[in-house]
Amino acid sequence: RLICPPGVEVEEFIGNQSRNKSPNIVSLAAFNESQTVAVRLSIAKRLKQNNPLAVFQVALLYTNNACQRRLRVHTTAVPWASNLRSVYDGADSTAVAVLLAKMAANRCLTVSVEESLKVGHSQPVCF
Repeated sequence: RLICPPGVEVEEFIGNQSRNKSPNIVSLAAFNESQTVAVRLSIAKRLKQNNPLAVFQVALLYTNNACQRRLRVHTTAVPWASNLRSVYDGADSTAVAVLLAKMAANRCLTVSVEESLKVGHSQPVCF
């Protein structure tokens, strides 16, 4: 489960998982330390920046090898970006490239070449 600050919503989970009925919950069948899940967020309404930090919290419920149920909670606070340049400066270029490749591969599996041309691209997205 991912908890976002007010005004920010989960738009999509990117990775090998299945969505539940709630938009901020995802089910992971088999997951190890070398796998990742990315989350695409959207701004739902005008943000009130009375707090200089945006706080995100992720809770992971899992069963270990000894069949014990464990709850792991990760909390991170990131500063709000006042301009787009600061977002680009703080981005990990390798992680962004891998994420875009995964998103393109997922799109190739779900959209035909003809539909990808309708999006406005001069060349097909998938080849």
